This record gives sequence, C-alpha cells and structure tokens, in this order.
Amino acid sequence: HEVGDKLLVEVARRIRAAVREQDTVARLGGDEFAVVLEGVSEAKEVLPVIERIIDSLAEVTTIGGHEINSSTSVGIAMFPENGSNLSELLRAADLAMYQAKSSGRGRYQFFADAMQEEAQSRHALEWALRRATERGEFQLVYQPQICLRTGRVIGVEALLRWMNPTRGLLTPYHFIAGLEEFGLINEVGEWVLQTACEQVRSWHDIELEPMRIGVNVSAQQFEDPMLIDKIRGALKETKLPPEFLEIELTESCLMSDPREAGALLRELRQVGVRIAIDDFGTGYSSLTYLHDFPLNALKIDKNFVQSVEANDRGGPIANMIVGLGKNLGLDVVAEGVETEGQLEYVRNHGCDIAQGYLYARPEAPETM
Repeated sequence: HEVGDKLLVEVARRIRAAVREQDTVARLGGDEFAVVLEGVSEAKEVLPVIERIIDSLAEVTTIGGHEINSSTSVGIAMFPENGSNLSELLRAADLAMYQAKSSGRGRYQFFADAMQEEAQSRHALEWALRRATERGEFQLVYQPQICLRTGRVIGVEALLRWMNPTRGLLTPYHFIAGLEEFGLINEVGEWVLQTACEQVRSWHDIELEPMRIGVNVSAQQFEDPMLIDKIRGALKETKLPPEFLEIELTESCLMSDPREAGALLRELRQVGVRIAIDDFGTGYSSLTYLHDFPLNALKIDKNFVQSVEANDRGGPIANMIVGLGKNLGLDVVAEGVETEGQLEYVRNHGCDIAQGYLYARPEAPETM
C-alpha cells in the first residue's frame, strides 16, 4: 500500500507537469485521474497534452529502490458535443477510457455516440442475464453421441439454452460472453453441472441403458479454485458414478497455462471423471503437453467434419486429428455430422463416436 500510494503521488506530479497552468487535474479514486483542459475548441488541440501525459507515465518510476513500469489509458470527451455538464462529460470520458483500455495499454480514445449505445446494450444484457439466473430461465438440452461401431447411443452432451422472455430460445453464442463478463458463469456453470448429473442419474434409475454425459466447462470455470469440489459435490449428491461424467474443455483453455492445466486435469482424473478436448483443431495445442495430459477423448471441430465433402482442407485436418487421437489412445468424436456422406467419411477414417443433426438435434429430456 505504501508503494502504491507513492506511485499515485508520482503519477499526479507527472500529469500536472504535462498540462498547462490553467488546466485542472483531479484524482477521481483508485488509479483514475481526470484532467479538465480549458479554452479548447477542437480535438486536435487536446492531442499534444494527451501524448505528453501518456509518454510521461510510460517512463520507469523508481520507488524504494524498485523500478516500476506503468502505462495509462485515456478517454476524451469534448464540451458541449459529448455532454452539457460535468457529470455527462465524465461519463462519456469514462466510456471512452474503457474502450481505449480494451484496445491495449498506452492508448487514447475520443468518445463516440456508439459507445453510449454499446454501454446501454451491455447494461440491458447484464440486467437480463441476472434476471434469467434468478428466475430459472436457463435450461439444458441434450444431443446423443453414437458409437460408430455398434450404432448405439453411448452418451449425450448437455447444451445450455436461454429461454429469453422476448427473444425466445437462445443458444450460447448470444449470452456466454455476457455470463463471463458479468461474473455469472461460475454460478450458471454449477447449475449446469448439477442439472446434467441429475438428468443422467434419472435415466439410469429408470433402467435406460447406462450412458455418460458431457458437460462443457469454460476457461473461467476452469480457473475456479472450487471447481473440483463442485464436481465432487454434484457426483455425491446425485449418486452418479464419476465415470459417467465427461468434462469438456477447449484447447485455448488448456494452453493458457499448460502446467497448471495439467495439474488440474490430474486432479479431475483422480475424481474418476472423463476428460475431453472440445472443438479440437481450432486452437494451438502443444503436442508435448497433449501427450502428458490425462485425456480420454478428442472432439473434432464441426467445421472440419462438415467440410470433408467439399474437397478442401477439412478432410486432411480431420484425418490428422483422428491419427493423433488414435496414437494417444483416445476416443475420437466427430461433431456436427449432418449428412450421410460426412458419416461415411468419419466412419471410414477411424472415428469412434459421432454426434450431429443427422442423428438428432439437441432436445429437452422429455422429448428424447
């Protein structure tokens, strides 16, 4: 805290040194500062001051014998175009600042009306997702997975849907990013895990042929220190044997920190659940780490499967994934199979399991 306070003092000193005598510098709170430039009528008059501030704050700061590197993001609002009073100007500058920050450090951004529209849209989405979580608007649908050797259903993948009161049934494309951005993904993910385990347990209880269930886990969920405990808890509460639960993770999720990911995967295997890499072929996997990861299955991304009939690169890539999976002793799953031609291709090239619209669309449990 002491070093942080001294850094803030130094930042304030540098900002004051970069502006003119008639300008105002204020600390709004935390590490946010505001600068009011008086007598400015055009945007081009602002830029020399902004560039001096950015360059000044980019210089190394030495505090207590330690060198500290810092950078700044600047949002700019003009009077009266972007606001008729201080509150409106600060709000506009704040939106522009976050836009600059999302573009990379050490940058500035002028406010545009589209930012206000985007902020309002994001606020509406956040409110709707929080309401959906509270009111139970999320639901699961299930898509069968077929063993290509026997033709029998050996499992299902649980897929999340949102029954939006105004827009109808929505796929994850429309809301997963929002759940992650607004800090709701772990709560919803825990509900998905619990509900999926309950569903497959209920199928077992009515003496349907035993099948496993695949549950997708996002990168944020994978970083949740309570993930293992939540999985254990869901299995214990539903009395579902762990070998009937398959956790599906993306390549990018595992490759962001392969060593940490490997340790967590080994914990998952100790629990007894299966582990699959979903949408394989769309990320940047290290073959060394893939060899070391305790995996059970590779799922070929549906774009490769659906392009095998088009004489493009989809077929060779799918073939390489199948060969890789076989050499690693893994089950290879073809996702997105929609035609007899695609089915024949993946079967002839060694895939073990297939799922897609050719067999069934994702459906509610009562209609399966």
